[in-house]
Amino acid sequence: MQRKKNAKPVKAKNNIKRQPKSVMTPAQVIEKEFNEAPAKLMTQFRKELTALKQQEKKLKSELKKAQVQKKVAKNKRTALVNKTKMNNTAAAKKLLNAAKQHYDQVCSLIQDLSTKCDNLKKQSSLLSEKQSKFTALSKHLKQFEKQWMMKNKKPTTASKTRKKTDKKSKVEADIELTPSQVLTKEIDISNLIPHNEVVEASKS
Repeated sequence: MQRKKNAKPVKAKNNIKRQPKSVMTPAQVIEKEFNEAPAKLMTQFRKELTALKQQEKKLKSELKKAQVQKKVAKNKRTALVNKTKMNNTAAAKKLLNAAKQHYDQVCSLIQDLSTKCDNLKKQSSLLSEKQSKFTALSKHLKQFEKQWMMKNKKPTTASKTRKKTDKKSKVEADIELTPSQVLTKEIDISNLIPHNEVVEASKS
């Protein structure tokens, strides 16, 4: 007798439809990019400032080494000048010329490193200023957005209902008044009657 194969359980189909993603219009995309731009610029400025500070630190280290080399080269050149005066040979002149060239190269290197350091300081100062500007702009944009939303906030249903109820109560109060009450409310009769007549009427 053949055995029946176990039937595989049928998976229930998921009838829940996925909601389509909301598509942004070109204007909304531009608005979103505009609102995010200050924060992105601040992040980029921060990265560039960090990179510039690292470069400046490296250049200062190289400049310090070059200044030490300059001092050594200067002492060596001075010693060879004195030696050449005492022993003016071709070998001594050759050594002196090499010392002078080395000293000039070190001086040129120091000047180049100093110029680069100055340029880096200027760039860092400019980036720092821009970073502060866009930080302030980002804060102002957030504040403006908050104020704008509060200004254009639609009244809630509760406030609308309360206004309608107040208006209705006022109308009902006016309707419930009798004609004489309405006239009394609109005209102060006591101000229209002379004071003497009021006194005589009260005596009689």
